[in-house]
Amino acid sequence: MKFFSGRLLSPIDAAGEVVFNTSHSGYEEISTDPSYHWQIVVMTAPMQGNYGVSRSAWESRQMWISGFVCVDLQNFKREDSWSRQLTEAQIPILTEVDTRKLTLFLRDRGTTWGAIVAAKMPKRPLRRPKLKIKSKKQGDLDWSYATSRTKPELFAGEKKQGPRVAVLDLGCKQNMIRELQKNEVQK
Repeated sequence: MKFFSGRLLSPIDAAGEVVFNTSHSGYEEISTDPSYHWQIVVMTAPMQGNYGVSRSAWESRQMWISGFVCVDLQNFKREDSWSRQLTEAQIPILTEVDTRKLTLFLRDRGTTWGAIVAAKMPKRPLRRPKLKIKSKKQGDLDWSYATSRTKPELFAGEKKQGPRVAVLDLGCKQNMIRELQKNEVQK
């Protein structure tokens, strides 16, 4: 088991597949993208949360990630909206991590399961991360069902003439719906 230490901003333990993302922006889109369901996302760009939050940037109705890892997260009294939203969604935030080293590890090893846990001695093998991962793996693995809408929804298109479109949501991003609305007929 490999350990990467950092500063835990929210006292929440979590497990999931550990993946990295090299985007310099888009932390909201990534966190609300259904394809990141059950994943701990390692952001390689050094600063996160520095342009605030906007619900219009969300890709779905909720955050799907299991954890958020970065070098630095803007978390000041005047601007803590991103860290506050993650905490309210019960998503652990791990900062001050050597994301370059972690990304190289993931790139060489491939996607792997990991856990974010509070620990006083990160060099010693810990039982808690293993138990957290085992418990998560025993959960409901029907991710399409978990990320799909449960009720029909109608969205009005922007055009007076054009096709009517139906979408079968198996983890559909909100941006797909926004793009379809541009060409869909008004209701």
